[in-house]
Amino acid sequence: VGFAAAKRERSHSEALKEILAGKKKGCWIWWSFPPLRSYGKDKWTPDEACLDDLQSAKDYLRQENLRCNLLEILEASCQSMAKHTTMAPWHVFDAGFSRKPVGVFTGGPVDSFKVRACCTMFAAAAKEENDCEVHEICLAVLDFFTGDCAYSDLKSGSALDKAGKWSEKCVQLKGPDKRILQLLGTDLSVCEPMSRAALGGS
Repeated sequence: VGFAAAKRERSHSEALKEILAGKKKGCWIWWSFPPLRSYGKDKWTPDEACLDDLQSAKDYLRQENLRCNLLEILEASCQSMAKHTTMAPWHVFDAGFSRKPVGVFTGGPVDSFKVRACCTMFAAAAKEENDCEVHEICLAVLDFFTGDCAYSDLKSGSALDKAGKWSEKCVQLKGPDKRILQLLGTDLSVCEPMSRAALGGS
């Protein structure tokens, strides 16, 4: 199967339990929310947890168990974030680590940043795969990113950090991540809602 599927499966129940309880506490973010190697991989991220490109994300969605677990964790994330009126991603993914809603790397909402990037990537992949279910839930998660949290990946050891593309200035986490869309060779059109009728759905 690939994609470090066994490790993802082993961490899934713990991740799901924590998210449903409303607060991430463990170190499993990259297994449940795969990062793009050229963007979301920092110095702590296992190399095998990363995806290389848009095609890799599409291939990931074609693995039934991986797709099912992704849907489950995204749905749970929406349920828990819906309980907060402000800074919802930070409350669920970062507050348990005493991080700030605005900050640099592990001093800021680093896991919220990773979740946003991952959902943007899979929205793009789902659009190309005509996978309306995954596309809808990715957009639903992204709707919780309203810009009231901000982040910089400075000093993370990521590819863009090493290339000098991040500074002390934090970037608002609002809607889809345009930077990852650019790296994937696509644009914001992939984050427009899909029509079920056009896909032959009901």
